[in-house]
Amino acid sequence: MTALAASDLDGDGHVDLALAQNRFCVRPEDMPQDGGLGCVLLGDGRGGFRPVPAAELGLRIPGEQRGVALGDLDGDGRPDWVVTQNGAETRLGLSRRP
Repeated sequence: MTALAASDLDGDGHVDLALAQNRFCVRPEDMPQDGGLGCVLLGDGRGGFRPVPAAELGLRIPGEQRGVALGDLDGDGRPDWVVTQNGAETRLGLSRRP
């Protein structure tokens, strides 16, 4: 994980986490960490979290993600995504609830 942002992504009143993933610049003896497409951890309101693929919420990013921000960009009352990447374009995703 390289960055995270917190918001209520599924509309249940509990804080959820959106994570930026992947790191390609690693030591020669290490493998690139490139298996993530974005990840969301849905909070249960009691301190527990359940992982959900980001694609279920409207975002799939296979690159080297560096930052993530959440905010209601289209005025529909749901948080949308902005994800920056190393050496690639910034990505925007409008939220869909699972």
